[in-house]
Amino acid sequence: MFENVTIENGGIDWSHEGNIYWQHRVHRTESCNVVLHGNSAFHAKNVTIVGNQRFEVPDGHVLSVEQGASPTEVITKLSPLDEEASWKWKYHLEGSSIRCRLQH
Repeated sequence: MFENVTIENGGIDWSHEGNIYWQHRVHRTESCNVVLHGNSAFHAKNVTIVGNQRFEVPDGHVLSVEQGASPTEVITKLSPLDEEASWKWKYHLEGSSIRCRLQH
């Protein structure tokens, strides 16, 4: 979940000769990446994320990001994911098809 989040970084290196935009192959000077493993969640609210940042969330956890004391500081908090309060996909077989439904 992103709510009132600003990301400020160098982004794409527009002058790089190896950029192939239609194949989504672009070289970046900086980026913000969020990697979710398994059943995990990421929450960022009222924060500015500056520079090259990577947030990795292990399975079964939620990573919360909030603004620190300075404009470039972020505070992260990793906690176990509350299975009852979290959404999840429910899968079942219907004949030879797999159906899924989002549950909260």
